[in-house]
This record gives sequence, C-alpha cells and structure tokens, in this order.
Amino acid sequence: MTWRSTPGAEPAALFSGDSERDDKGRISDKLALLWWRRKLEGDFTFEMYFGIKMSNDGGRKYNYARDINVALVSDTTDLSSGYNFILGGKEKKSVNAGSWILRNNQRVPTRPGDTLKRSRFRLYTSSSHRFWFHYILKRRGNNYTLILTDQKGSHEVFDYTDPDPMPADRLGDGTYDCGIMLSRVRIQTEGFAPMIDVTKEKDGRPDTIYDDLM
Repeated sequence: MTWRSTPGAEPAALFSGDSERDDKGRISDKLALLWWRRKLEGDFTFEMYFGIKMSNDGGRKYNYARDINVALVSDTTDLSSGYNFILGGKEKKSVNAGSWILRNNQRVPTRPGDTLKRSRFRLYTSSSHRFWFHYILKRRGNNYTLILTDQKGSHEVFDYTDPDPMPADRLGDGTYDCGIMLSRVRIQTEGFAPMIDVTKEKDGRPDTIYDDLM
C-alpha cells in the first residue's frame, strides 16, 4: 500500500443509494487525508481525478462541496509545516467561497504580481453527477502551479513562487466536511525516496487551520 489515511478518511460510495457500498458512503465531518508514504524530492507533478459524493442530506446533492485540499508539508501531524492548496475553501460562514494557498497557515498571493491572497475560483457543482474533475499540481524549483479541469474547461487556479521555500516533502490529499472519490492518482518526481515505515510515525488527526479559525 502506497498511501496512509488519517482517521475519518474512510472509503465512500460515490453515489447515495449504491446498494453494494452504501454502508461505506460517509461524509467526513472533519479532516480526511491520505498521505503518500514516500518523501518527494525535487520537482514533481501530482495528478488525480476526483468526484464529489452525492448527498441526499437536506437535498444538498452536490452544492455542499468544499475544501479540496492537497497538503505539502514536512510534518504530517501539523498542516502548518508547509503548504495547503485549497479549492472551494470555507470563509466565515460561506462554503466554497474561493480558493487559496496557505503557507505556514498564512494566505499568500495566488498569481505573480497579484496582492490578492485569494482566488475567486470556486468548485463548479452544477452538472456534477458522475463528473470527474481533473487536478494537476506541479512544483518546478520554488514555483507551484495548479490546473483544474471542470465542466467549463481548464483553469490555471494558482501560479505561486515562494521566495523562501519551505522544506516540504510529504504530500497529502483530502478534504474537510465533504465526501470525495479519487481515481487515477499519479505522482512523477525527480527523486523516488524509500517507503516510509508508518509504524514509526505519529498517527492521528493533524492540526488544521479550521481548529483555530473556523
């Protein structure tokens, strides 16, 4: 197994009413993350397809979707020890309010020459039934770009260059208070580090931005 899960990242059926897997069709009410069990070295490309789990709770269907997060940190017990690339984040009482990059739990500009520390990009939840979003995150030197393809086409959501890059080499993929399915997850990296012995790592739910701010 190449991935390690945090408590709350249980398997889930993509659609409510799946008679074979509906007993596992849960939506995490807290953080759910999967950690890649190898350290990333140098430049890399992380690619995945994800789908939003349909919810019949209050007729929400897909419009409850929020906080698709890829974390790149140095300590898997502390999400502030690196970067969080958040799509459809929660802001005050609004879910899917925008997208942003957190560096050491602080927002940073999402594009070159832009002082705005948030992107207006939100998860497009209309026509999401059986739809798979295509997500590509790249690191080249100290530059990070994120491209997402949704129902409207491809969008370069982030283009961020860190003048003082953090030593982040552990990659996690997940969500907060949402249900997602992942498919065709691929990682290409300059360095292929040995598998980490997870029995020697501290397990449990890491601290998150939501603990203090939300």
